[in-house]
Amino acid sequence: MNSNLAGVVHVASRMDWYCAIIGHLFRTSNTDAVDMSIESVVEKLKPKVFELYKAILLYQMRAVHSYYRNQGWNFFLQAWNFDDWDGALANIDNLEKTLVNDWGTYDRARAASVRSEHLDITKKIEDHVADIRQTLKGHFDQQNKRYRDKEVNRLLSDLCVVNPQDDVKRIENEKEDLVEDCYKWILEDDNYKAFTNWADSDPPKCRLLWIQGDAGTGKSMLMMGIIRAISARLAVVTPSLSYFFFQSQGKTKKTLDKATDALRSLLWMLLTQQPDLVSHLQEDYRISKDAIFKDENAAVAMIRAFDKILKEASPVYFVLDALDECDHDFQRIIELIATSLRISSKIKWLVSSRPEVGLIMGLQRLLKNKPTIPPYLLQLDIEKQEGHARDYIQYKLQALTTPEISSWPDSYDEKMVQKIGEVVTERAKGNLLWVSLVFNDLFTMQGSHAVKSVEKYPAGLPELYDHKISNLENEKAEDLGRCKDVLAIMSRAHRALSDLELSQLVPWRDEAELYRTVTKCSSFITLSNKTVLMNHTSAKDYLISNRSKIKGGTVQSHEDIVRASIQAMKPVLKRDIYDFNEYGSRPYPITPPVSDRLAPIAYSCIFWPSHFSSADDENPKGLSEQTLANQVLEFLKGEFLYWLEGLSLLGEVHTSIGSIRMLMRITQVCVLPFYGTN
Repeated sequence: MNSNLAGVVHVASRMDWYCAIIGHLFRTSNTDAVDMSIESVVEKLKPKVFELYKAILLYQMRAVHSYYRNQGWNFFLQAWNFDDWDGALANIDNLEKTLVNDWGTYDRARAASVRSEHLDITKKIEDHVADIRQTLKGHFDQQNKRYRDKEVNRLLSDLCVVNPQDDVKRIENEKEDLVEDCYKWILEDDNYKAFTNWADSDPPKCRLLWIQGDAGTGKSMLMMGIIRAISARLAVVTPSLSYFFFQSQGKTKKTLDKATDALRSLLWMLLTQQPDLVSHLQEDYRISKDAIFKDENAAVAMIRAFDKILKEASPVYFVLDALDECDHDFQRIIELIATSLRISSKIKWLVSSRPEVGLIMGLQRLLKNKPTIPPYLLQLDIEKQEGHARDYIQYKLQALTTPEISSWPDSYDEKMVQKIGEVVTERAKGNLLWVSLVFNDLFTMQGSHAVKSVEKYPAGLPELYDHKISNLENEKAEDLGRCKDVLAIMSRAHRALSDLELSQLVPWRDEAELYRTVTKCSSFITLSNKTVLMNHTSAKDYLISNRSKIKGGTVQSHEDIVRASIQAMKPVLKRDIYDFNEYGSRPYPITPPVSDRLAPIAYSCIFWPSHFSSADDENPKGLSEQTLANQVLEFLKGEFLYWLEGLSLLGEVHTSIGSIRMLMRITQVCVLPFYGTN
């Protein structure tokens, strides 16, 4: 009975133990779900330890008692196994094994508990780290985006030569407002319709449209009109529009006559409209920075970039005006056009130039291995289009009676206007520049005088320039000399000149006379925003090829420009020209003071070596040339470092390298024979 009771008590004790330990054995990471804490398990182990100790002590006490008990009685009891020593030892062993097993179970449960706690802590740390990682990732993504945007903006800034959109607006302001009636005829032309039609076939029926015509036929005006028309359509169709206007020396303060200028500008406009394509240029840019756009290999790098970009570009119009005014690497433009036509059917070119460029023939030669392309190269001869000159003349005739344009609008009647129109139409021969120059004179005349005068204007642009020079001969000798000085300088200038720069090159220092003289020469040059520039490339070409007709002034050659430049620079160039009172370099661009001492001599600083080189080619070698070389050497001895400082402040120090080499070559040739080899 006692044995059964003991067994029941033992089973109940084991049940309590497993109830206590079970929650820890199956413990999860959610600690709130555990019914009992690990401390309660320890409490369950304590009685088991006590039971074991009690069994051991009882065994020892019974052993001592047996030792001192009567040996006979002991023998009798052992014979009957009264003390049951084996059972007592077995009980101790069982209690010990149970304790050890339970203790092991406790250790495992404790380890699981600690592991679970660690897992909970680790999970919390991982969650926290994940939050930090996500935060950092977002931060780094924003940083990378800002860096990429900054890098792309810097790349586009270095790539940009001129914003063609601003350039077109400037050209329009310098010439005259673009009138839709003067270009709307081309919008109905079959060649133009084929050029702007992307839907009929793949590849399109017109891949390139070449608009050709002689000087003054209104090609640039027509191109600006087409750009305006295409831009208006871009709101509803997808092609991008990228364009560039070549402008030769004398037409702008920054000459835009290099193939590299065109390639950079076309690429810049394309990338601003399709920014995903920038990646094709970034790798080279990271290596070379802005040198990739400016060094002697810039054209090669640009064409390589085009090859990559055009393969992935969306449909795009490329527009080039006045290709004949490209004076550097002209053939690279032709090669680029041919390459682009091979690469993608999504590229269309609109090009204008004089006929002698022979664009179609050049492309056909390059594309002879692609027989499917040449039939899609179309040509439009602007001089054969009846409407273009007629509409422009009609617009000018209406202006004769417009008070805002004509000086004597009320002096014209219908009959006078009709007569003028007949004469102009007959003699213009489709040349819009001829029409513009004639009407500029007529706008200052009364009606009756205009009718008589218009018949005196000869047909043909060169003949009209002859007529204008003859009219100058009627000026007073002093005024004529000044006009010839200005025309001689402008025909030789490497870019347009500010009024201050021109005033340093003429031998007379009178601002009022300068403006009056420029006005008298308005058939050849124009004053716009205090900048004197050539009206048209044909005007510069005429003055260069007819220099004998503008001789007689004080300035007659490049040599005179060099002397005037040295004379103008000497009083201004000095150490620390801007009085910064600082040593070392400054970041470019440098902001000049309000009163900029370099502004009047900027052109002289940059271009006098080029004029010196031209003087060497222009004049026969003799005492005059040797005297000029001596003046140059004297200037370099006294002002060489100041001149370099001036170039650096103007951002033109890179030009000094070529200039110095040129000067060394010329002065050695000119001076050494004069002084002797010793």
